[in-house]
Amino acid sequence: MNKSKLNIIYICTIIVLAIGFILVSLKVGELSNKKIVHRVVFSDVSLASAVKGSSIDPVHNYSISEDKTEVSFNYGVNYTHDEIVYNAVIKNDGNVDCEIVKLVESPDYSMDYFNRFISPVTIKVTDVKGKVLKPGEEIPLKITVYYNPSTQEVSAKNFPYKISLITKAR
Repeated sequence: MNKSKLNIIYICTIIVLAIGFILVSLKVGELSNKKIVHRVVFSDVSLASAVKGSSIDPVHNYSISEDKTEVSFNYGVNYTHDEIVYNAVIKNDGNVDCEIVKLVESPDYSMDYFNRFISPVTIKVTDVKGKVLKPGEEIPLKITVYYNPSTQEVSAKNFPYKISLITKAR
């Protein structure tokens, strides 16, 4: 092999390596400029059912906070067998996988101190703790409020309830 052919091979190798280095640098720069968004929201809430245990309809309404991270409810149940069911949708609006660490209820009516204000009414919420959502993925959340039919006490119960999420990026 003569010297000029060897020089051409060296020059071509240097050019290919330079182009490869430029492409890798551009890709690394693009990845470092990508902003990571960690955002899990309540994308929808709807009334699934409202069952009345007497002639008086149970009272209910809700609102989603402006940033969609909290849902506030107001309930009014009047008699045994009153039941209100809401379906909420939790959505990963970010661009990274997110895990639901905890569902925050306020007030937490499962605690004795707060439960005495609504007893014999019970609130049940679907367990979503530990669920991992990919970007754009949604999962349902069911919130059920019912007036315990085994109670001897019968009086109207009106109370607020808020629910929000604690999540972490995965």
